[in-house]
Amino acid sequence: MSADNVTELFAHGLVPVERHAPSVDGVPDYLFWPTIGDEAFIDLMVDMARLNNYVIELLGVSSSVGEISIEQVLDDRGITDSEQRAEIDFYSGRIEVDMDDFVRVANAASCLVSTHFWFIKTCKDLCNWLEPTLYKKKQDSRAFHRYEFGTIMDILDANTDGVASKELLKGRIRFVLEKVQEVRNDYAHGNWDGLNTKIRQLRMKTVFEAITEFFLGLEKIVEENRDDPLVRARFLC
Repeated sequence: MSADNVTELFAHGLVPVERHAPSVDGVPDYLFWPTIGDEAFIDLMVDMARLNNYVIELLGVSSSVGEISIEQVLDDRGITDSEQRAEIDFYSGRIEVDMDDFVRVANAASCLVSTHFWFIKTCKDLCNWLEPTLYKKKQDSRAFHRYEFGTIMDILDANTDGVASKELLKGRIRFVLEKVQEVRNDYAHGNWDGLNTKIRQLRMKTVFEAITEFFLGLEKIVEENRDDPLVRARFLC
């Protein structure tokens, strides 16, 4: 499989969002769009649209970005000496992995890792918004360091009387998080063969869909939980 095909398959179905004032008509259905007017979820929508555009730009699949050339790779690495540039043969049979392929797969891995970090950060922001006292308690006890996503779900369960785990983990998010963790491990330990294989099995759109599914479910639970006196008091503050 060529490097171009790897990128095209990984990024298949991604659509850039207009950078100014995104509307429901301009946001693809794999990205989150709030159904209620809470500022936290509106901010989430805007951030996810920006992340989507960043991923498309990093992968070089938008019409405005184009293909990553060998010259660009050399420039990015600060190789300016003409003789040195001439001596580098990216298509030599002596090089097992050509740099175009490496850069594209590495960029795809970077997109997954960045998206995972964004997802976790956004979940923690929502936890702090929903349950600020419990969130601080978990922070002080360093619970996030022991099991970050499990601690997030504990806080969401506390806010929703256990509904969060029952409903949100039925979707694809658990599978996606496991796969992204495998990519992170391969990326961190320099396991190129494993990373190469996993990138070819993943689609960035599927990752976005799983995250959107998770946040839509969370938003629905939060809305249904508004009658809780403690929740109502928090929104009135």
